[in-house]
Parts: sequence; C-alpha cells; structure tokens
Amino acid sequence: PSMSGSTTAGNQAYHGRTGTYTKIGRTVHVEGQIHINTIGTMDGNVSVTGLPFTVGTSGYAFSFSYAGAMSINAGVTPVGYSVASSTTFIIRAFDVSTGTTTLNQSEIGNNTQVVFSGTYII
Repeated sequence: PSMSGSTTAGNQAYHGRTGTYTKIGRTVHVEGQIHINTIGTMDGNVSVTGLPFTVGTSGYAFSFSYAGAMSINAGVTPVGYSVASSTTFIIRAFDVSTGTTTLNQSEIGNNTQVVFSGTYII
C-alpha cells in the first residue's frame, strides 16, 4: 500500500509499508501499515492506494487501529472510505462535534504512521 495526494500523488519516502489480504469468494479483507519518512510533493486529499483487488460498485469503511504524527485535533479519529471501482480508499477525519471531513496532506507530516484494516466486496 501507498499514500497518495488527490492533486499531486507525490514522491513520498517510506520507512516501511506492508499489507496482507484474505479473499473468500468476492469478499476481501485487508490489513496493512504505512510509515512515511517524508511526504515529499504530495498535495491534496490523502488516500491509500494499492488495494489488492478493485472495489465493487459500493463504498466500504476502513478503520485505523493506530495513527501517529498527524496534525489533527484531540478527539478526531481517522476513518477510511473506499472509492467504488478503484483500488483506493480515502482517509477522512471524524469529529463527533463537526462530522467527517477529508484529510488533507497538510494534516499529515514526516513520520506519519497508520495501521489499518477493512473488508470490501469486489
């Protein structure tokens, strides 16, 4: 998996990134981690690319068990939502007071690390 910006994908330097999946019929469960050393030229809304199979026609939720070195307020939780007919999910920020917004590259920084999982249908 990789992180990418919506305006400019970027040239991130990674400390490490791994991913695994289990596919049963049309159901795919993924788990992964991404640790960026430097975000480079990434610009725009942040997504994770490189899902092993193309997502079907509906969006599915992805969750984060760890997110570090992000510039988000206390109480804001990163969440993910897959993009239909792609191999990407968008990282969003959920705030119980204001709702959900798309995470922008200005809200991540060097040494950002995320651990995620999700299940989707192809």
